[in-house]
Amino acid sequence: MIDLDNFKAVNDHLGHQAGDMVLQQVAAILTASTRSQDTVGRYGGEEFIVALADVAPHIAWDISERIRTSIANNSFHVKQDHADAHLSITASLGLSHLKAGDTVTTLILRADQSLYLAKASGKNCVKSLS
Repeated sequence: MIDLDNFKAVNDHLGHQAGDMVLQQVAAILTASTRSQDTVGRYGGEEFIVALADVAPHIAWDISERIRTSIANNSFHVKQDHADAHLSITASLGLSHLKAGDTVTTLILRADQSLYLAKASGKNCVKSLS
């Protein structure tokens, strides 16, 4: 689970159209950072979910770190009021691994708890309770 850090400020200061441009660019980063058998989706607001198919936990960690650094190192281009702006955005990621007996709900709940840990740890990081 991925949440863009301090994203409310983008919408509040630059407007929702600028926020939508950033979300589209983040979606492109997520798609470029994953394989064709993985699933990328917007969970709501500025949250995304990436489901990695058949990967070991250490590989999932590496992919998560690659996503985090790709977002942090990107300059997000937005247009507002006939002017261009470039923004820096960071993301916090909560990682969860499928365990015996898991449902989609329990897997997402654990990812969400990991995300809260990432936010509480100062943001712009990957955390896992698994």
